[in-house]
Amino acid sequence: MGHSEKKAYLDKIRSRYRKACKKMKAKILDEFCAVCGYHRKHAIRSLGAPFRRIKSKAKRGSKSVYNKDYIIKPLVKIWLLQIKCVARS
Repeated sequence: MGHSEKKAYLDKIRSRYRKACKKMKAKILDEFCAVCGYHRKHAIRSLGAPFRRIKSKAKRGSKSVYNKDYIIKPLVKIWLLQIKCVARS
């Protein structure tokens, strides 16, 4: 069984596992381990994990200090002058 098939099977069985009582969870877990070949602890974590993890779009760390207009404009002028000087030589 390939990775994509295991993932599809996991998605199908996850909702059934979450709704089940403790005895049924044990049976579902045994079946899942037998079919996919996972260790029991890995299967428990996989079946209990959220459907999708939402990634944070906010950047970590402090904001950029150099992305200010009063810093960028002089640097662009210097860069353009340097390119002109290199082109002349």
